[in-house]
Amino acid sequence: MLYGAPVIATTIPQNVEELGLEDEFALLVPLDDPVALADAIQYTLTDPAATAERIKRANVYIGAKTWEKMAGEFLEIFEEIAASRKS
Repeated sequence: MLYGAPVIATTIPQNVEELGLEDEFALLVPLDDPVALADAIQYTLTDPAATAERIKRANVYIGAKTWEKMAGEFLEIFEEIAASRKS
């Protein structure tokens, strides 16, 4: 995600946390649902105006993520994991 904005992404927890449940930044599809993936691809191709707007919003969102902020977010995750292992 640091290199640009995905148009279609998987619904793994990290992507949902980053990109939200709605389609504001990317169309999210389950890993094991080829029909949902096909629908997302078809929608992306048949509605280019909506796709272009989604990509613009996503590029602004991704552009606001700095290396420092991303590193801080990863550090917080690692600290939570370490704290959960101590108990």
